[in-house]
Amino acid sequence: MAIVVVYLNHETSEGVFDPEEHFKIAKSCPVPKLPGVIEVAVRRHATGKRIFSGQVKLESWADLQTLENWHKSDGAQEWHEKFAKTGNFFERIIMEVYE
Repeated sequence: MAIVVVYLNHETSEGVFDPEEHFKIAKSCPVPKLPGVIEVAVRRHATGKRIFSGQVKLESWADLQTLENWHKSDGAQEWHEKFAKTGNFFERIIMEVYE
């Protein structure tokens, strides 16, 4: 069973909303290279809401701890700042995937 961590983002108060740039940053950051990461994706709301999600698909619950540790690391702050320039993060959801 895989795990997907979903980071929901919406337009900032300054009108910033750039899911394409978010995806470019996601592909270049260290997360796709972490152990247990299967996929990194960005999905945009298709019916007009200014919402997009950044998603990290993991092999198992154990790999979630690796992702959490990376988010708390000193090097992650630089990436958090880059992601913040693409939209306003407002919620994280963790889902189990049955395939």
